[in-house]
Amino acid sequence: MRRLAIVVAIPLLAVGCSSSASNSGHAGATSTTRAAAAPTTSVAPTTLAITKSVPPASGPVDPNANGKILMIKLDVGDLASGERFYRNVFGAKFALAVGRGVHVLTLPNGGPGLVLLQTAPDDKTRRQGAFIIQVPDLQASKTLAVAIGATVQGEFAGAPQGQAARSIDLLDPWGNQVEILQLG
Repeated sequence: MRRLAIVVAIPLLAVGCSSSASNSGHAGATSTTRAAAAPTTSVAPTTLAITKSVPPASGPVDPNANGKILMIKLDVGDLASGERFYRNVFGAKFALAVGRGVHVLTLPNGGPGLVLLQTAPDDKTRRQGAFIIQVPDLQASKTLAVAIGATVQGEFAGAPQGQAARSIDLLDPWGNQVEILQLG
């Protein structure tokens, strides 16, 4: 049985990894640099390149290869501020506290939960998280996120498999990459 796999070569993922057009290997990728006190500016959308490929028909497939993402960890400087940001922009709700300095949030339409980890800015173990979230109104989500501390990194547009898609790459107030996506 042959399966057709659609591989989407999306420059926004390169930007999300702090790459730029010059070092990402993806022509046409655009990004802006983060400036702490500078106002955000719009960046011209980048067109998404679509590549289709057919995977090899042979090779073992592990029957246990059925993983599911349950949680996304995000380091934040303050749990209350983190909860407020993700509640106001994406409707996330507090679910439970898991020890000191760790709160779990759930999203209204399901999907992975958000694990907020309170860490100091100078903590050597601090990590930056990244995820993509679909929203019904891209501009409204962008406006709200920027108003409460997010920084715009870039904007993208395309039509993977004929479906219009637009996205905006943001950094939350703690430097985690949040890409908001609107389909249609």
